Amino acid sequence: MNIPQIQGQTNQSGKFFFFAADNNYFNLYGKALAYSLKQHAPWAKVHVHIYNPTADQLTWCDQHSVSYTYESVDRDYKEIKTYYACVRFIRIPEIFSNDSRIISFDCDVLARKEIPENVFDRDTKSSRVTIRKKTGKSLASAIFFGPDDFRHRYANHLKENFAKDNVYWFLDQVVLDEMLSKGEADPIGYEIWTSTKMNNNDIFWTAKGDRKESKLQYVELLNFYNSKV
Repeated sequence: MNIPQIQGQTNQSGKFFFFAADNNYFNLYGKALAYSLKQHAPWAKVHVHIYNPTADQLTWCDQHSVSYTYESVDRDYKEIKTYYACVRFIRIPEIFSNDSRIISFDCDVLARKEIPENVFDRDTKSSRVTIRKKTGKSLASAIFFGPDDFRHRYANHLKENFAKDNVYWFLDQVVLDEMLSKGEADPIGYEIWTSTKMNNNDIFWTAKGDRKESKLQYVELLNFYNSKV
C-alpha cells in the first residue's frame, strides 16, 4: 500500500508526548489524553497525528496548544486498523528532529498525576520499548524514542513490510520483538507509563478492549477529562 504524504506541523523539536488517532478515536479518547498530559506535564509538548481529521479537530488542537500532523486514508483498506497502528511510527521521523525525546502512547492512555520531568529525561536517554513481564514480548502502548537512530530503523522496517504488502495485525509489535532480539532497543517495564491495574498511586491508566467500558474508574476519569474539553 502506498503511504500518502504527511501534512501539518512538522520540524518539531523538544520533549514530546505523542499519540495518533482517527477522527473518531480522537473525539472519544484523544482530546482527554491531550488534556490530561497538558495538565500533568506542563513542561512537555504534546503532538497528535490524526487520520482523516475534521476542520474542527484541527482548530481544537490550535486552541489547546497541541501541535498536529494528519493524512487522508482510505477507510475501506482491508488492514486499516493495522495501518493506524503502524503508520504512527513511520511518521515519527517525519515529524520530529533527531534530537527530540518522545514518548509515544496509545490513544486510550490517560495521565492522572504529575509526570516528573526528571523521570521522562531518565527514560528517554535512549530508545526503549515496553515489554510484558512474563513473556518479554513488546507492547506498543508506550515506546520511548531517545536521541538516536532507533526511530529511523523502526520506521524503515515497517515501510519495508508495507512496500511488500506484508501488512497484518500486530505487525508493529512483531517488528519490535525482532529489534529487541537483535539488541536494537532496550526493554523497559510498563508499570510507570501504562498501568492496566488502575491503582490509586499510578501516574497513568490505560484500558484495552471492553475494559474501556467495564472499568468504572477508567470511565469516570475519561468522562471527567472529556467534560473539560
